[in-house]
Amino acid sequence: MNNNHSTPPAHACPAQPGVAALVHVPTGGRYLGAFPDLRSACNRTRLQLSAGLHPNRSLQGLWKEYGEDSFTWEPVIVLNRDTKPDRPQLLALLRLCLAQDGQAQPLLPGAGIKTPVRPSAGAAAPAATPESEESSMDNVKIGQLIFQLRTEQGLTQQQLGEQLGVSNKTISKWECGNGAPEPSLWAGLSLALGADVLKLLEGELRPNRPNPGRMDRIRFYVCPSCGNQLTSTGAADLSCCGRRLSPLAANVDTDNCHTPKVAEMDGGFYVTLPHPMTKEHHFAFAACVHDDRLWFQRLYPEQDCAFQVPDLRGRGILYLYCTQHGLFRFPRFPDLQP
Repeated sequence: MNNNHSTPPAHACPAQPGVAALVHVPTGGRYLGAFPDLRSACNRTRLQLSAGLHPNRSLQGLWKEYGEDSFTWEPVIVLNRDTKPDRPQLLALLRLCLAQDGQAQPLLPGAGIKTPVRPSAGAAAPAATPESEESSMDNVKIGQLIFQLRTEQGLTQQQLGEQLGVSNKTISKWECGNGAPEPSLWAGLSLALGADVLKLLEGELRPNRPNPGRMDRIRFYVCPSCGNQLTSTGAADLSCCGRRLSPLAANVDTDNCHTPKVAEMDGGFYVTLPHPMTKEHHFAFAACVHDDRLWFQRLYPEQDCAFQVPDLRGRGILYLYCTQHGLFRFPRFPDLQP
């Protein structure tokens, strides 16, 4: 059977984590899946169906009867490229989307999610099951977290609703555990409440273990969008401009192209670098770590590539960040032997 539809696995779904729906256009059937890379998952699903090897036999039957051109892909939730959800978080996303899409089924059977039983017209609703009670408990946890974060942000239900384009009654419904936001609202809700969307879906914010703050474990982060520079002295979940940030990996300047010259002066050291300082290519910051102390200075393009480091009373570690070549580490400052 020929139709005027085509399956675009490589274009409809980006190479980002999230939830996508494989839609059978003639019947309106929707098959939802949550994956760490939507584009790869779409391509893999297409190959499995074309080879007759897909584990979802009902979907495989439709593919065989109607052909590939009767299907199309629709992204449902797309997370930031730097987000790395684990399997429980992906399943939470999938449960949310299945609960709010009355026509959808799981794309993959045996994923720990049961296909909801929908009664026919006039039939009595099925009795509550442990799975449905657990789902309600999830909504309660999510609602409590939304309430907690909203009050921390100093927002009323009306103000939060205006940001999301919903009524204050809808916000109240969520916070009482009587429902959950639609998939299209999660990104805006995450931004308004200042919390990661995956943490919101889990319904709780798990703090890290107490951090002793050891400077020798310092990590540097740079936002690829705005250039914001952040540090941590241990494992941290940092984000900026909607992106989760990963710590910079320190390089060794083996060719001496980024090694500065150091001159001793009263109270410290004067550091110069024969390096471009254009907007496209410059050192963005310098930092020196010694024992329990951190010295940090931001550097700007169109200025001299030089700075003064105070005497930290001992050898420290000098870090320099180049906008084109990344972070460099010199472990015996002021000797500067890579």
